[in-house]
Amino acid sequence: MATPPQQHGQAPGPAVWTPPVQGGAPISSVVPPSPTEAAIGTNNLWLAYKKLIGDDLGVVFGDTSSGKTRTAAQIALDARAQGIRVTYYDTEHGLSTYSQGALQQAGVTIHTFNDPAQFCAQVGLNDPPGLVIVDSATLFITGRWYALDTQGRGRLLQQLQSMYWRAKDWAMRTKSMALMTAQPTSSFAKKDKESIMEPMGDKAGFMSKVIIYLDARKNKTGGVTSRTMRIYKSRDWLDGTVLCNFETTPTGIEVSNWEQFRAAIGGPL
Repeated sequence: MATPPQQHGQAPGPAVWTPPVQGGAPISSVVPPSPTEAAIGTNNLWLAYKKLIGDDLGVVFGDTSSGKTRTAAQIALDARAQGIRVTYYDTEHGLSTYSQGALQQAGVTIHTFNDPAQFCAQVGLNDPPGLVIVDSATLFITGRWYALDTQGRGRLLQQLQSMYWRAKDWAMRTKSMALMTAQPTSSFAKKDKESIMEPMGDKAGFMSKVIIYLDARKNKTGGVTSRTMRIYKSRDWLDGTVLCNFETTPTGIEVSNWEQFRAAIGGPL
């Protein structure tokens, strides 16, 4: 019988969450949004993704440090700003102290787990309608793949497919949205430097309605020069459509061209 994931409740304390002190002074203070602060139609990433994905499963993928976790955290915060219930499954323990504190203060329920079977047994059983985020769906593959034989790898892919299906099934049954982050397939298979790999996990990611690719361009020293969000595969939008440019923040991301985003998805959010 699967052990229930560890759950972190809403953090107690004042409305302003203050990060840990370093060197005798707080690094910064984060004021999480309240349900009344973001009106319908404003610059809200949850509303944008809800229009893209609807009551279904979506996938956000990209290379390491492309901004997947920050994007997922921003969607969670923006959903809470609209009064949406959010459950965040953190498989990588990749949330920064800033992000985790802001999410908890905003009322996001955070679960941690390290086994696909554990997730499949749990997701949807106690999750209320709203938004479920899994960050990330492919940690289990990257962490275990090379230690397994062919049969073991096959079972791992089956477990990943089960995770995608459980999330999609929950979204459709409850008329909610599920979002998974993922790594791309191995860079060894790249045909050239400009080619984009598909999400890791064989065909599992293609159960989703929309797959969004985060592209982080780097200079010769490894520094990120620009970040772009674009549609990789979609049933409703043209593949390759650039949604926006964005920058990462301590707790999420900041879209730099909302007008382009709105135009790309067909008008107001």
